[in-house]
Amino acid sequence: MPRARSTGVVGVLAAALALAGCGGGSSHSNAANAAPGAADPASAVPASAVLYAQAVVRPRGTLAAGIDAGAKKLIGIANPGAMIDAAIDSAIGKPHVSYEADIRPWLGQRAAIALLGGSTAKPQFAVVADQTNATLARKDLFSLLRSTPVKGSAGTVVSGTYRGVAYLAKPDGSAAVAVAEPFAVIATLSALRQVVDVEQGAAALSAAPDYTAAGAHTVDAAAVTAFLRGRQLVALLAASGSAGSSAAGVALSDKLIPANLVVFASGRLDARGLTLDVATPASTLGGQIAPSKLFASLPGGSWLAFGVGGIGGELATLLELGASVSSGGVSVSGACATSSGGKVQCTSTTRTITSSASPATRALVSAYSKVLRQVSDVALFVKGTQLSRIEGGVEIEVASVAAATQLFGDIKGVLAGLNATRVVIGPLSAPGIDRGFTARVPGVPFPIDVAQKGPLLYGTVGAGGLSDALSSANRLGDSATAALLGPGVTPLLAVSLPAIAKLLQSRGQASSGSVAPIIPYLNSLGTLAVGQSRSGGYVIDRIAVG
Repeated sequence: MPRARSTGVVGVLAAALALAGCGGGSSHSNAANAAPGAADPASAVPASAVLYAQAVVRPRGTLAAGIDAGAKKLIGIANPGAMIDAAIDSAIGKPHVSYEADIRPWLGQRAAIALLGGSTAKPQFAVVADQTNATLARKDLFSLLRSTPVKGSAGTVVSGTYRGVAYLAKPDGSAAVAVAEPFAVIATLSALRQVVDVEQGAAALSAAPDYTAAGAHTVDAAAVTAFLRGRQLVALLAASGSAGSSAAGVALSDKLIPANLVVFASGRLDARGLTLDVATPASTLGGQIAPSKLFASLPGGSWLAFGVGGIGGELATLLELGASVSSGGVSVSGACATSSGGKVQCTSTTRTITSSASPATRALVSAYSKVLRQVSDVALFVKGTQLSRIEGGVEIEVASVAAATQLFGDIKGVLAGLNATRVVIGPLSAPGIDRGFTARVPGVPFPIDVAQKGPLLYGTVGAGGLSDALSSANRLGDSATAALLGPGVTPLLAVSLPAIAKLLQSRGQASSGSVAPIIPYLNSLGTLAVGQSRSGGYVIDRIAVG
């Protein structure tokens, strides 16, 4: 039998449970789809967990039927369960171990994997699965661990008891298994002990305030859920380096990542398609970007549409930060250490950004930054499924007409100054615009039209690009994008995948060896849409395909 690394059993079973979760899932909001009394794995995971993912691995009722319908609709698979079982057996890779025979008989409704601390070199993590037959689960897990020897000490395992729970472990503690009612646990030995502590009264993730607050924004009938704490995850990754680099990494994360940044993701697969929600606190990074007010007014029939509000301030900040970093440096002092319990603790005494940019450069950056901060909304569109008829454009809303006029002049000045590329600037007139010009760029088969209308700026290409952008008829707000995202969700992005298939076919690429296999999937997947809503102090970004 091939030898395996000591962490093999944990990795194999974690992969198996993750794959099983692809066949169906749930969260605390989907108790009706789980077996009566099915335990929540989050109730056995320490409250300090850095990363956590959960799925219902044995879906039933409407949840199971929805997953089957969604898999058939999106990828043409009528029986995803059989495919997943085969994939799990392939991942296990042991001829004497079968998911159907050795795991499914005792596996309950829900399973999860959690990262508890340590470092990237020695992570402390646990797989926690609801089980229905403790005796059988213990027998199968112990047998699987014994069949995965440690290099240099074949067949060696250590049995023990922690707070009344019997376990079997590798001598180095890199893998351990136990049944801590009502769960089967596969983990590092340190993580297993932490799970037992929680089972016997220590603080659980299921009761952690940030987890429960974020989890309140789980998508209906979720198939899978995941939760992470941003700054803690970065600190764990940084702890793998030297003390100096670890301190620098933590200092940078302190500057760029809000202390309360958590991410809660949840996914649903049903007859409508795939829906994924990602919730983050509105006071963190996700709250700085808002849906575009221009999106609904983009031309109907666009196969690509994107719009985002509140972007100007973020672009200005990035411009200022980029100018500072490129012309200066970051000075950091401090240290990080990992405690015996796997927790990372770091101190940082100095965090200084210096800049050696010239006064002229700083003045230019400041001027452009002021203009960017007045950009309140940006949207773009692309139409046409034949290369000769493609048109598109960018629409920009500025805080005032004066600022829009200034930005229009800056754009024209930059293009006119590109003498090396022989850009030709010409006049442009169109009904309803205040001013405009046409730029012809060598090598580009169509002109670029730039126009201003009050606080709005347009940059378009294609014969009908500008007229489509200015028109008030047949707008994107009349499309099915909003229906796909659901009520209360404002669109940010819409992509028609069948239209992309038509564009590829019009270019004669439908028979290409690399393109032909994806054409049927593009046609069956339909529209990819991204939208956003806000609730209870959280921003919820939704991705839907259907």
